Amino acid sequence: MENPYFLVKVVNKQWAEKFMDGEVFMRAIACFGDLSRRSKDSQNQFRGDVLEGFSYSFKNYHNPFAYIEDTSGNISEIAPNQVGLIDVLKYREKIFCLYALEYDIQKSQFIVPDERISEFGDTAVIVYKPQVFLYRVCQEMLGRFGNDFWTSFMRVDYDVDFSTERPYDEFSKAPSYSWQKEFRIALDLAQGKFDPDTISNITDFARLTFPGKIEEDTNPDSLADSITLNIGDMRDISISVPVFTLFDGKAIEAHIPKDALPPYFITPLIVPRPPKPTFFKLVSQLP
Repeated sequence: MENPYFLVKVVNKQWAEKFMDGEVFMRAIACFGDLSRRSKDSQNQFRGDVLEGFSYSFKNYHNPFAYIEDTSGNISEIAPNQVGLIDVLKYREKIFCLYALEYDIQKSQFIVPDERISEFGDTAVIVYKPQVFLYRVCQEMLGRFGNDFWTSFMRVDYDVDFSTERPYDEFSKAPSYSWQKEFRIALDLAQGKFDPDTISNITDFARLTFPGKIEEDTNPDSLADSITLNIGDMRDISISVPVFTLFDGKAIEAHIPKDALPPYFITPLIVPRPPKPTFFKLVSQLP
């Protein structure tokens, strides 16, 4: 059974203060998964995952004409069970990522995170009233976007497996990232419409076979690589501590208001939506 947990944002101190001021900075999935989209001075070197936005894996797909070339110029064929798809619409969804700081009910103590979590920053903002935080986020989305958006939030599943044939959603990542224990908020503003770059790359054949109307997205928030939601001051529901505090379960507890302990279970928000016609990028897992 899953442990209850608080939500934690680990960032450098200057960004921790902005978060506690109520700034929820969301970035497009492509900024984490597409290497070409990352700026040279990006602070996300520890957060990247080339399989972000992964949508479908093929169990036995094999393309004899597909190959990879290593840094020495050696060419090798891409083996079966290493090919999948990324939905271009999912790539443009905005996400906000937090750490799930779990609490062991049996032992009455917090479960210490993997030390690699400190690579995200020097400060941890512990949201000890996560339900209030999530409510404020949803209220801001409703006030700002009306009915023209989709959102969901839940724990990430580390279940991407190229050896199976199955679909994945925006809450799936590779097993090698399971130490991150990520809780994710996803926001889709595209609503099935495509950005100008995608439209410019659509071939005539794809246009003829596309099952529906190809609409161009003109929403600036949707087209932007990032947006900031302003949910108001969060100091009534969170605390800021040095990141090393997370590595001492008793130290964590000492900072949390007594009436907030122990954490509650967070009910995921999973909003159903019908599938929309889309285009895909072919991706390969390196052997």
